[in-house]
Amino acid sequence: MYELGQIYKTGGDRVIHVPQDSNTVGDRVIHVPQDSNKALELWHQAAKLGCAESHSSLGEIYFHGDGVEKDVKKGKYHWEMGAMGGGVNARHNLGVIEWNAGNVNRSTKHLMISAGFGHDGSLKAIQDMFSIGDVTKDDF
Repeated sequence: MYELGQIYKTGGDRVIHVPQDSNTVGDRVIHVPQDSNKALELWHQAAKLGCAESHSSLGEIYFHGDGVEKDVKKGKYHWEMGAMGGGVNARHNLGVIEWNAGNVNRSTKHLMISAGFGHDGSLKAIQDMFSIGDVTKDDF
C-alpha cells in the first residue's frame, strides 16, 4: 500500500526512506513536488477503471481522513471494492473492521483470504485470534 509521504525502496540489504517531496528513478532519489489533490483524482480515475490497489488507497485515506474529510462509510466501500478486485490490503482491512465490530466469522474469512496471499499482518491477526480463543483449528 502506498501512502503519501511514506514510500520505501529496498536495495540489497538496505531500506531507504524517500521523503514526501521526493521520488526515485532507479537508485537515485529526486525531489518532485507532490500534489495530493492530483493523486486523489488519479486514484479515483484508476478505481473507476477497476484498479483494486487504487480502491485500497482510497479506502485508507477516506477511512482515516488523511488529506480528505473522514468518511468511514466511503472508506469501507472502497475497501470492499478493492477486496472484490483482489486487493490483499483491502481484504485485510475489512477483516480488521469486522473483528473490531465483533463479527469474528466474517473477520476470519477476510483475514484467511489475505493471509493466503501472503499478507503478514493478516497471518499475525489470525495467530492472535487463535491465542485468545476467538478462533479454533476447526475454523480453518
